[in-house]
Amino acid sequence: MAFYLAQVIRSYPDIGMDGIFKGLDKEILELEQEEDNETKQFALSPDFFLFVNNGNGPSLASHVYLLGGEELKAFESGGKVRMVEVFYPTPTNILDRSSTFHRWQRRISRQALEKRVNRYYPVGELEDIVPQKRGVSKRVIEISIRGKEAQAVVKGLRIRRVLGLGETLFVIDREFDQKGRITHFTFLGKGLGHGVGLCQVGAFGMAQAGADYKQILKKYYRGIKISKSY
Repeated sequence: MAFYLAQVIRSYPDIGMDGIFKGLDKEILELEQEEDNETKQFALSPDFFLFVNNGNGPSLASHVYLLGGEELKAFESGGKVRMVEVFYPTPTNILDRSSTFHRWQRRISRQALEKRVNRYYPVGELEDIVPQKRGVSKRVIEISIRGKEAQAVVKGLRIRRVLGLGETLFVIDREFDQKGRITHFTFLGKGLGHGVGLCQVGAFGMAQAGADYKQILKKYYRGIKISKSY
């Protein structure tokens, strides 16, 4: 009965409030609504109906796991939300957008980075850092560190240690003074891992959306065969 009720209600596009899930405090639902980018609070009815939509229509659910950032549609009556529909995207390997490390930025002064670099390579006054090579996943696998006294080539995971970064999927922006000298480096990157092809947050998001372990592995690693070895 609840399923058919949901279908009827959803047939009227103007009914319900669309928003992005921001949080739940006891029985208060917080949604960010796109039209004004404001977070609003709505009281949940104790016996509200919960539906999950994975792209194939709504299905009644007893519970869901929400990280924040999911798309919701809430239906209100009598001052309380009586029905909530949670939209999960089709299982994919880019479901890590809710993570704070999906995109990151680190700004550091030339002097501070120079001090760090010289612990490993005595290049003197730091002039520039230039990515030289990228791997298949677009991660930096080789950089050139240019100093007034010397130059150094750094490869592989050592790049993270020397630059003080948690990931090598980045680009570099620079700030200059009036004389054209670099004053700051800004590293703009994505992710926080080892570059082996499987995102923990994305895998968790796929599991939330209904994918099993075989679907998750085959999304990240194409052309594999899963079998028992014992």
